[in-house]
Amino acid sequence: MSVRTIQNLLALVFFVLGSWCLVAPESVLELAITPQYRSDAPIVPILMAAFGAQAVIAGTFAAFTRFTRTTFVAYAAVLLPFFVFDYWFYFVEPMLTVVGLLDVVGNIVMLGLCYLGWRALGENVEATRQSGKMKWALAIGLGATIVATDMVGLPMVPSFVGQAEARIGQPWTALSGAGVARRTTRRVIRRSAIYVATLPPACVRTSIDGVVVWRCGATYYQPYRGRYVVVYVR
Repeated sequence: MSVRTIQNLLALVFFVLGSWCLVAPESVLELAITPQYRSDAPIVPILMAAFGAQAVIAGTFAAFTRFTRTTFVAYAAVLLPFFVFDYWFYFVEPMLTVVGLLDVVGNIVMLGLCYLGWRALGENVEATRQSGKMKWALAIGLGATIVATDMVGLPMVPSFVGQAEARIGQPWTALSGAGVARRTTRRVIRRSAIYVATLPPACVRTSIDGVVVWRCGATYYQPYRGRYVVVYVR
């Protein structure tokens, strides 16, 4: 159950019981209060309606604010004295009827919801921490991969670039006309994953479309970070 759902259920209890007291205070007095404790004073229904209005306000806050774990603990702590109230005025001073014990039911439900909300937020915090650790691990792993790739001299994406350039010139692509025209004046150089420390003998330095390469027989090499990489010329 999500924290938002828990807050809405918590607000629902306030809305139901509070609205009853606010809209029909005389009904609450008749059904929830024993006859010997009822009063005909005009102020009594007003006070009951005011009590209901406060409950509705509390429900509004529960529905539209963002609870933290501390908020749920505070709500639960505030509920505890009401259990003492209900016990005293039902068993010691029999002011409440069985219907009046609906207040106890509502308080038990809200107390349970506070516990569920407190636990759910704790799980969310732990999930956030685990997600943060996972992001750091991925970042470290990616960084280590880049460093290792650079150390061994493996190119990260040269083959993909080369293939894309070669495809543009193929007759069945949308840019076939431009590609054929370009291939008559330009040649594509694609790096391989083969590296050597020194060039073979009898190599000739040349330039292809402004790129310096060494032609050693039928094989071409390109200088790359202090070494030479075999390249394919098309």
